[in-house]
Amino acid sequence: MRLLVTGATGFVGSRLALEAVRVGHDVVGIGRNIHAAGAPELTAAGVRLLAGDITDPAFAAVATRGITHVCHLAAAWREASAPADHFHRVNVEGTLTLARAAAANGVVAFVHCSTIGVHARASREAVQENSRIDTTNAYEESKALSEAKLREFARETSMRIAILRPADAYGPGDIRLLKLFSTVKKGRFPLIGAGAGRRHMLFVDDLARAFLATCEANFPSGEAFIIAGPETTTLLALLRKLEKLTGSSRFGFRVPELPMKIAAAVVEDLCRVIHKSPPLHRRTLDFYRTDVVYDTSRAQEVLGWKAQVGLDEGLLRTLDWYRQKSLI
Repeated sequence: MRLLVTGATGFVGSRLALEAVRVGHDVVGIGRNIHAAGAPELTAAGVRLLAGDITDPAFAAVATRGITHVCHLAAAWREASAPADHFHRVNVEGTLTLARAAAANGVVAFVHCSTIGVHARASREAVQENSRIDTTNAYEESKALSEAKLREFARETSMRIAILRPADAYGPGDIRLLKLFSTVKKGRFPLIGAGAGRRHMLFVDDLARAFLATCEANFPSGEAFIIAGPETTTLLALLRKLEKLTGSSRFGFRVPELPMKIAAAVVEDLCRVIHKSPPLHRRTLDFYRTDVVYDTSRAQEVLGWKAQVGLDEGLLRTLDWYRQKSLI
């Protein structure tokens, strides 16, 4: 393949680009910042990096020229204070702009990275691709709409389009979980509630392999696939695992849920009035409320993909990377 990876300097995009090169593909990467800390590793591996805006039709046309497959990971997602139209411009309009340019340039397959967040984060039944859409913020809403727009476009083009809905990815290169690791190591993690909710994580290398497997699979165009790890855990069990890995005598302390719900609501509403970013908000508690397991059987059946890295191995490899980088 001659593969275009958007978001190539990000956490998942960089691992995908490196894995694609490793197995013999020619890779072009688009990054918001091609001078990011991980960029030298990409260029040393042979990834050609381009800087540009995927919402610009002219740039999208140039970037997809000569490309056989596209893995589209670039997105607006961390900008919590950004208006809804920012997410729409990047995640919906940008995705369609890139897909149209790819189709015009004869790209064979376009694999779009959506999010498992389009589904509810609490469900008694295993979540499948046809489970109800339940978005809670502008980012998730934009991802759900981008999926719908791509399904419409799939009916108009011979380019095959797949949509991946990955679970929460972690692994070497991920800074988001660093605070969790470090606070457990120091015995300072605040567990709100019982920690009994299930969570279903995904090691980043398994996600990279899912993208490559999709590129090469014979999937029905416009279909979505859930991508998740081989096992679930509860938050409390996860904290116990991290206790053991980091050598901590305890993970932290427990906090009743009701007072935190009240405090989060008060702080968020007050900060909205004074136009400040809240240090604590209602969405903070979503981390503690997660209780879900994802069904990956459709991805296994159609894409020929299966997660390989278990949670114990994945957490250890993540911790080793933090230590190598002197982050913990």
